[in-house]
Amino acid sequence: MDIKNICLEFPEIAPFSPKDQTDIDVLFSSSPMRLAGLNLVYERSPDFMALLRAQGGEQVSLVGRHNSQLFGLASFSFSKRFIGGKVQNVGYLGDMRIQPSKLSTRLWRDAYPKLLRSGNSYFYTAILSQNELAKRSLVKQKRDSGFRYDFLKKVRMINLLMKKPWARVRSNFFVRNAQDADQKSVKEFLDNFNRKLHLGYCFKEFEWDHRKSNWPNWCFEDFLIIERNNNILAVTLPWAPTTIKRMKINHCPSTLRVTNLFSKLLGAKSLVVGESLSTLYLTHFAWDSSIKCHEAADAFITYLSSSGVFKRHNFVSYAEQDLSEPPAKSFFSFSLDVDLYSVRLTDQSVRQPIDSLIGFEMATV
Repeated sequence: MDIKNICLEFPEIAPFSPKDQTDIDVLFSSSPMRLAGLNLVYERSPDFMALLRAQGGEQVSLVGRHNSQLFGLASFSFSKRFIGGKVQNVGYLGDMRIQPSKLSTRLWRDAYPKLLRSGNSYFYTAILSQNELAKRSLVKQKRDSGFRYDFLKKVRMINLLMKKPWARVRSNFFVRNAQDADQKSVKEFLDNFNRKLHLGYCFKEFEWDHRKSNWPNWCFEDFLIIERNNNILAVTLPWAPTTIKRMKINHCPSTLRVTNLFSKLLGAKSLVVGESLSTLYLTHFAWDSSIKCHEAADAFITYLSSSGVFKRHNFVSYAEQDLSEPPAKSFFSFSLDVDLYSVRLTDQSVRQPIDSLIGFEMATV
């Protein structure tokens, strides 16, 4: 991206500096999110850029200031992905926080299309389906802004809280932890799976080594494998991004206090005001044609629950792209829908929704 010339043209915009960390923390704390009845404050301290490094090999974060006051923030991370079976440079747009004003509106309208054009990439982003404010300002624009958001796909995040005490949890699949000798076969399995996806990750050429270096506490021995007759059916890495992003609870409604009571009785982790949620994500999640996503997830989470995973984490979360499939019946759960959009310039062709699976890691968003 031509950041240097854009910052010269728009002097209110500058690349992120570690000196911006404190003001960004204040910006996040001043706009809590409401999620599943909780008021949550998004946290990215002490290293704001750590999450962006986890997302891709190249990162750009821009801050907007007027009279030294922070009024906006936007980030871009780039990685190599499969589109139509071919490797392309793909940019993820995140951290869109703009305080409404005439200045921020003008900058947004004028600078954003130039950033997209200079990026020379396929751009996409994720918006919570319930976030109507973001959709009105970005997707349902009334004025010609020079860019468009085209809907790609809806992904459902399934969040499991604890095992139902009356449920008899059984799995028809054999699950085990990975061993060092499995690295080659797991890497190939992930790469073959992702080649078929829209925006699939290039594990052989880039993504494997990148994640090993930039995902804190990434450990191959933490991978889980479902196999039958020595053939891999599914893999995942249960991973918590707590050191690079967190959601701190600043309000818990009375209805969820009842859930907390059950959590304590069942030995699960409670929701505590002032503490951060701990979510374990099923990342690197891939499966073959003989098993469905929710079947693999059920088997993995059943295996994890036997080792006390719900005592250490508030939720275990995975992405389901077949919205007709139910979550695991043996666990208490709730779901959140995420809408994925392609972001393009108005002079580029309209992009159509995707029927096939799409590459997406909620853990690093």
